[in-house]
Amino acid sequence: MLEQQKNNYSLKNNIIEIIKITFSWILGYASIWLAKWIIVDIVFQKGMIKIALQQIFERSVKYKVSYKETLLRNTQVINRELTEIIIIISILTLLYRIYLKDYNKLTILNTIPYILIIMIPLGWFYIVRAHSFMHAFFTYRNMIIPVMNIPIIILTLFSKDKTKENNS
Repeated sequence: MLEQQKNNYSLKNNIIEIIKITFSWILGYASIWLAKWIIVDIVFQKGMIKIALQQIFERSVKYKVSYKETLLRNTQVINRELTEIIIIISILTLLYRIYLKDYNKLTILNTIPYILIIMIPLGWFYIVRAHSFMHAFFTYRNMIIPVMNIPIIILTLFSKDKTKENNS
């Protein structure tokens, strides 16, 4: 994404690229699981597809867990203090920039792709709440995406507008 910004890709192109990559990932991920179930069903003839669909139903409908509980459980596994510090610094930085009116529309717009990237794992946690809650010991790794994008957003907000510098 940073390379794309150097090459003057537009915000619209960046967002379209993120959407394409996200849907490609979803398709690939779903295909891997479906293929696994089909292969196991063929080899062992245990009705794996039926079992898998029942498990999906039970974990998404019967097993009730809130989105907040899922996020808390996954953040408890990572270094929570560091995550909180990064988030607080980000919010304070943003508020300070707004207070000083030290921003421009382009700088804020350049953060939108990173915000979309942050939303991907958070959306995943929302969609598969029960799975992410039960398996937090490995799904917590998805939290690295929002945590690492926050400093990138800060750097983007503090970056100078290259068009202004070239025109001076």
